[in-house]
Amino acid sequence: MSIILSDNMLLEKVDKTNNEHKEIIKKINKDNKIKKYIIGILNDFDELISYYDLYNNEMFNNVYFVRYNNIIVGTIELVGCEDDLYINYAILEEYRGQNIGTKMLRLITLYLLNIVKKITLSIKESNVESIALASKIGYKPNNNKFLGYIDYQITSLPK
Repeated sequence: MSIILSDNMLLEKVDKTNNEHKEIIKKINKDNKIKKYIIGILNDFDELISYYDLYNNEMFNNVYFVRYNNIIVGTIELVGCEDDLYINYAILEEYRGQNIGTKMLRLITLYLLNIVKKITLSIKESNVESIALASKIGYKPNNNKFLGYIDYQITSLPK
């Protein structure tokens, strides 16, 4: 399952049998920033993927790789339903600082706001890069805090 966001960016469902995907999974498991902010209480990224395998290819409640210019540069998790969708995302270390995260979040937000009513990002208070990125796209804090995370939400893109 793939979601085309633009002519050079798409999301593709993680496939643990795909050799390229296996290598990216290993990279993610070694990336301390992704472990700190995304994987959380799970042991590793494999455990996260296994959890979503239970949902049988639904668009939501799935984890995808972000492919930019035909290279896998990160991961995105879509959790929830049309009324309230949560997004978790991460860009691999070697692609950070190149505006790929900004492009990805802007494109996925634009795409999803045609399908869902509200998108929420739960961002760790210490993750200043993600807070700045969310704010740049138009996400606003909703004052919901839980275990050191703050929810940022958007219902429409700013004009």
